[in-house]
Amino acid sequence: LIIPIIVTLCSFATLHASPDLTIVGFIKPEDGLGKLPMVIIQTMGDGISSNIRLTDALPLSEMPPLVQAALDNPDKKSGKVALVTEPLWHHGRTPVKVPRESVVKLAYSMFETTRIPKTWVKILNDQFDAVVVPDEFLVNVYEECGVKIPIFVLPIPLVLSPYLERPAHSRIPSTPFIFGDASANKNPYALVKGFALAFGNNPAVQLVMRACFL
Repeated sequence: LIIPIIVTLCSFATLHASPDLTIVGFIKPEDGLGKLPMVIIQTMGDGISSNIRLTDALPLSEMPPLVQAALDNPDKKSGKVALVTEPLWHHGRTPVKVPRESVVKLAYSMFETTRIPKTWVKILNDQFDAVVVPDEFLVNVYEECGVKIPIFVLPIPLVLSPYLERPAHSRIPSTPFIFGDASANKNPYALVKGFALAFGNNPAVQLVMRACFL
């Protein structure tokens, strides 16, 4: 869904110099927000020109070709559409810089609670034309917190081809049966406690957790 909306917005800004899209954010392939610039560009393909303004150091891992092309784009001007995927503000960090020259300014925003910070509300209303959220639940959250600009629901794009190309798992359960956690410090205490209550110290069942150290 994000493809036709961005392409349509770019078409309304034909007098603006290229590129079509500037994404502002950080890239971290194994992180939810950090993956957004990558999956958005991969989902859109090469139908539009884009560049990326990094807000943090780029990881050393290899980038997909389309993402690398956006990073290497010699045209560093602000795109017709600016899409900010970086958190709008949090303690200890200056607010994200929105490309002023872009004709349309969008924020891809989300928060795992029923209230968003008042600072976010002011930034959205003052600096953006619209905000994109990944789930219908967040529309009411943002509206009730005072967001006045239009709110669109666009699920996070998924690049599934690498997974669909892998052979299917055997229908016979492995021994031990392994549960994997990829949430990276999303309340690990509650997860371990719940797993222990469900399975105890059963050697036939294991929990493998992914840790993230800050």
